[in-house]
Amino acid sequence: MHQVVREHVQTVLAGAEERSEHGIGYPAYVAKEFYRYLDCGQLGRGFCRLVCRDCGHEQLLAFSCKGRLCPSCTGRRMAETAAHLVDHLLPRAPYRQWVLTVPWRIRLRLASDKALLSQALSVLLRTVFAFQRRRARRLGITKPLCGAVSFVHRFNSLLRLSPHYHSFLPDGVLYEVEPGQLVFAELPPPSDEDITKLLLRIATRIEQLVALHADDSSDEPDDEQRALASSLAEAAQPMGQTRLPGGLYIPTPDKPRCAHLDGYSLHADVSVAADDRTGLERLLRYGARPALAQHRLSLTPAGNIRYRLRKAGFDGRSHIEMAPEDFVRRLAALIPPPWLNLTRFHGVFASRSKHRPLLRPLLPHVHLAAASAASTTADDAEPSAAAVPVELSPDPLPKHIRIAWAELLRRCFAVDALACPRCDGGRMRLVATIKDPDVIRKILGHLGLPGQPPPIAPARAPPQMRFDDDLLA
Repeated sequence: MHQVVREHVQTVLAGAEERSEHGIGYPAYVAKEFYRYLDCGQLGRGFCRLVCRDCGHEQLLAFSCKGRLCPSCTGRRMAETAAHLVDHLLPRAPYRQWVLTVPWRIRLRLASDKALLSQALSVLLRTVFAFQRRRARRLGITKPLCGAVSFVHRFNSLLRLSPHYHSFLPDGVLYEVEPGQLVFAELPPPSDEDITKLLLRIATRIEQLVALHADDSSDEPDDEQRALASSLAEAAQPMGQTRLPGGLYIPTPDKPRCAHLDGYSLHADVSVAADDRTGLERLLRYGARPALAQHRLSLTPAGNIRYRLRKAGFDGRSHIEMAPEDFVRRLAALIPPPWLNLTRFHGVFASRSKHRPLLRPLLPHVHLAAASAASTTADDAEPSAAAVPVELSPDPLPKHIRIAWAELLRRCFAVDALACPRCDGGRMRLVATIKDPDVIRKILGHLGLPGQPPPIAPARAPPQMRFDDDLLA
């Protein structure tokens, strides 16, 4: 991917300027994300020096870009987000994934209209929250509280521009038994009929929103957005849709807790048990995953991009193939605009919710610590299945906790990145951060390494049509 972007990004950016009505091209954030990605992992842009405490072995660690295009950095953010949610926010409860997709005719509108994108997600969550509250009131819970963590996706498995939502909700509600003390009440899973009714309400309300935004003249795109519109429209095209003879689409197979209506789809069959925190973290990683998996990319002998699918389609197709410049234009369309939050918190999980600090006693490790403390004071006491109030410090839940890079590698891949590769049991430690270009060139030159990243290929002119000499004569 780095090679393809390096060789074709200038051509794609220049082509966008030529096609633009005012010669502006893509928005500035698109080019910025490409250049940040090309600098990621390059020693010539700076690095850290790591030294083993025991044998003195040294290693250089290049800086990362922390961008929203780089598969490595977005993968790190995926693991960090899932670990933070499991360790510090989501209480012990069963969780269910709700996935909403919308018809092709409005996906381009969602991708280019941030307000409509957020309002459609609000429609999904308000509808499901109302469904959960109605069921909780039937059980005698007068003031049920709901919460959700949602991930906004701009892509699908075929690298098509396809805005949709992955929302993770507890299979139940929270309520206060006493002021300042929350208890979780589990609800039965939704039925197929429930999913169908919910989808009908969601689709009706989203269609009303789309109609309102269509009548709003203030949503006219600016010059930069017009330049990006062609790439957005190209990326939203359903590449290689499978059809049966006669032009009919292959029907979607029936699945439990899944409903389809006029291009809308609502799926809610994937869930994890309350005690399966590892499975919950794995499911959250799936929701926060990057746009593409780099290990599935390869180059064909003809120089095209081949992207292997996670699983074969209904037609048996295992990969998609496209020209390098088409691939770069598709990447440009998949880059989210700045200040567009792709991770959303609603209900009791929202940062401004007054109930969010009360979630801390419901975290699993807090219960384990309380049980361990109780066992030291009562020798004959046995753990009880009933919920016992736990007195904890009133410290609020942290908004975000940055997990160390080495800890993420250990947690995700069982790789100890700080173990010395030369001696047995040695640990690497950070001794310096090198950012000065002159010092960088000296150190890399002494080690026989290039002091500059690979050059970016200049923009190429469009290919000219070849004419036969006889015709020209």
